[in-house]
Amino acid sequence: MGYSPITVSQSVFSHLSSQHFVHVLTEAILQKHLGHTPSITQIRAYLALKGIGSVYLRLFSRKRIATLSVALFACLCLTSLNAQTASPPAQTQKQMLASQYAQLASFVLFGQDDVRQDQIIRARILLDLATQLNPDSPNLWLLRAELANLENNPDASIKALRNYLRLVPQDDAAQYDLIIKIVNKEQTIDGRSAKIENILKSKSANQFSKPLRSRLAVYAASSANEMGQRRQALFWLREASSLDESNPDAALLTYQLISDLGATTQQLGSALISLVRTMPYNPQPRLQLAELLMAQGVFTRAAEQYRAAAAMSSETLNPQQVKLWAIATASTGRSDNAIEIIDQYQQFINAQFKIEKQREALMSGGNPGDVGLEQFPSIPLPLELQIAQLAIFSTMDPIDSGDRPQETFDLIKSELLAKAGQGDELAKLDYLWLGAMFKFDVDQVATTLKEFPVDNELAQIARGFIAYDKNDFDSARTSFEAYKETNPYASLGSALVAANPTARTAALQDVVYSGNAITVLLAVHQLQSANAQFKATAVGDAIRRQMDRYTNRLWNADPINDPWVQLFVETAEPQINYLDPINVKLRLKSKAPIDLAMDTPYTVSGKSMLTAQAYVLGQPVPLSPPTIINLKRKLQLAQNDEIDVTYNLTETMFGLFTQNNPQSPIIYNLNAITDPIPSFNGTLVPGIIGLNDSLNSQQILGNNPSKPIIESRTQAATDPNSANYFTSLAYLGTITQVLPSDDPDLNKQQTEDQIAQIINDTYSQADELTKAWLLRFTPVKLLNLENYQFQRVIDNAQRSDSIMVRIMYLATHITDKSDPGFIAALRSENPTIQTYAKAMSDTFQYIDDVRAKAAEEQKKQQQQPKKIDW
Repeated sequence: MGYSPITVSQSVFSHLSSQHFVHVLTEAILQKHLGHTPSITQIRAYLALKGIGSVYLRLFSRKRIATLSVALFACLCLTSLNAQTASPPAQTQKQMLASQYAQLASFVLFGQDDVRQDQIIRARILLDLATQLNPDSPNLWLLRAELANLENNPDASIKALRNYLRLVPQDDAAQYDLIIKIVNKEQTIDGRSAKIENILKSKSANQFSKPLRSRLAVYAASSANEMGQRRQALFWLREASSLDESNPDAALLTYQLISDLGATTQQLGSALISLVRTMPYNPQPRLQLAELLMAQGVFTRAAEQYRAAAAMSSETLNPQQVKLWAIATASTGRSDNAIEIIDQYQQFINAQFKIEKQREALMSGGNPGDVGLEQFPSIPLPLELQIAQLAIFSTMDPIDSGDRPQETFDLIKSELLAKAGQGDELAKLDYLWLGAMFKFDVDQVATTLKEFPVDNELAQIARGFIAYDKNDFDSARTSFEAYKETNPYASLGSALVAANPTARTAALQDVVYSGNAITVLLAVHQLQSANAQFKATAVGDAIRRQMDRYTNRLWNADPINDPWVQLFVETAEPQINYLDPINVKLRLKSKAPIDLAMDTPYTVSGKSMLTAQAYVLGQPVPLSPPTIINLKRKLQLAQNDEIDVTYNLTETMFGLFTQNNPQSPIIYNLNAITDPIPSFNGTLVPGIIGLNDSLNSQQILGNNPSKPIIESRTQAATDPNSANYFTSLAYLGTITQVLPSDDPDLNKQQTEDQIAQIINDTYSQADELTKAWLLRFTPVKLLNLENYQFQRVIDNAQRSDSIMVRIMYLATHITDKSDPGFIAALRSENPTIQTYAKAMSDTFQYIDDVRAKAAEEQKKQQQQPKKIDW
């Protein structure tokens, strides 16, 4: 679909006409610079200084409006420049008018708060007119479907989707949405289940794409599961997975079902592989798979999955996950890399600490740049990571580890004895068995152990390791024996003092299968030192073989250094003529080694945020509101496949700016971003699956209102058979109030009168299509404005029975609830006109409420005592 107003928050200013809201913003800007509310004269002077036309002043609230979006300032940059030779328009008159109704819907829905019902009603009526005029516009029908979803109207959504699919039948994502909406009209779960299964079993289902049938099968499985039919649910899930191996919903529901049914470890491993396959950028299935692989002795694959999860996680791994990653790495003989993992984690938590201090400084009015890590003590690692470090150091050559093992133990000792000093006896015992096992403070440990009875578990384990260090294996066996079945450290100690090498190897192998992370590492190290190869379990080997079916790029996925998808921003065709559509093409291209599901948080983003930065006379114009473009035109992005989406920017707020500036050449840059997340400084950057691309230096040619251009446009505007008839009428209406007063070849007043005469005469003889078009570009009559030259147009529009004309009049010319034309519309016998007017009435009431609230807040602030600036 792709239309920004649906997703952009709403504003109190969305009731203003597209030409009028310039005045409101001007007032706010002048108030900021002048320090007081500007007068009408000051506003007129400012607008004249800026060369602004099509601006219509009316009395407005004198409250300072802090919430006004700076994006609206785009309409202030109006300057007359070079002329342009008219070319035949790229659209029909109906298409051009439809674009204007869509643009008005965009304006109605734009704002900063949640969308309101009055905005939805007005946008719906405007979009219905747009689709009536241009029923062959896919984007309009997608927008209409989205608006129907917003107002919870499934019938309207179904109608819109059917019209869209009439034009784009290959869009299986829209086809899926349509089918599900039809199925969901069934009132019971039994009815929905029967409906979806009938669709899947019908001959017409063979015409659907495999990804579409796969997702419909998941719906059938979910319905069966909801009714308690587990066997039927599993049947449909197998069907879904066989049709589309990239379907994440099938993989997730399968995992949940078999987990509830008490699946075996191998079945769980297989399900986790499917989850990673279907959601390759989701770190959680990888972490679960890594933990399972660790337990089965498949350390290389486990370390690989921890590394991949860390590369794609939006948050850091927790200490337990970092510990397992480091242990898995060390178990493959890369102890130096394992230590590096823990060191980098410590650097990370210290950097996070600095960021938090900088944020605190910023919030308190300080300078974040003054905050440095040197001002604060280093944050120590969690105790469990310090112990893991100590275990890893014990597997390294003393030449490589240097003094770090002793330094690490001293930190552990200091923390544990500090707790022991506060009465924590368990902390004291932890110090004793750790010292005994890793051979630190052995004499002191042996002396302290005399304080504890022989039936103390941890004390006995410590005694066992001291005896083992002295080669007193019999005493060690006695100490470990009672606890080897329940305590992993006793189990390790018992294996170390086995009766013979064969028994020792077998016992150590059992520790690898059943121990905790620390004892597993130590057992693996002992086996490697004895040149005895440790083995993964049979289940671990089976899971590893299943993983080998897929490319290593899946298991080593790195979204930063090896992105699987590219995003390109391109122009569909250049804009030659004024009011030609500004068509932009967004293209997704897959470089992935596997097929990817579209529009999931862990594969390919289905939406792109498009921003346009415009320049007039080399000066940047504040950004227009971003446009959200729907890229989900397929359910699956296959290997080496592309998705192209063409979007008409004319139907957005950016289009409103360009159309209100026909006299000015505009240079603009486009930037598209998917999966946007805020950075520390507030800018948006691509997230884990995010992409970014730009298109710079695009030009929209200007039509400087010089005498030759005015004459050319006047001639075309008086000839209905001219190819430029519509564009010329729009141009004349727009530039009538920006005519230069210093052009010796152009009589300003005479030209204004001539343009007014053309518009009034044309309107009186026009059909409803042309009348609506003229109303869109005819200057608005503001309250207390004298010598308004287009009164005949307004009088006629107020009495019109045409919905098309009357709605255009209400959307573009009503700026006050006391306007007679608005009051007449509220009393109209036509239900559409009356509904639109009532929605506008609700909008005006909302504006009044916001103003009253702002006034109350301002009053409270004025009543507060002023602080003394010492």
